[in-house]
Amino acid sequence: DLAEAIDEMAERIRILGQKAPATLEQFLEMSSLQEPSPDLDGNGMLLALLNDHEHLASQLRERIHQAEKLQDDGT
Repeated sequence: DLAEAIDEMAERIRILGQKAPATLEQFLEMSSLQEPSPDLDGNGMLLALLNDHEHLASQLRERIHQAEKLQDDGT
């Protein structure tokens, strides 16, 4: 399922006239998430995961709003 979703996203990026990222370096440059400290305990790991999920949800809401403003239903 993940491989299929990645392929669909890459195709959408190409449709929009851009090159899809293909290397780990490119993904790391584009990422808005930070690596957590390796010293976290269980509760710290859960808190970091919760914060990352909240950040991703916020980013998705922003991108959905942008796509709606551009009338880009495909995205």
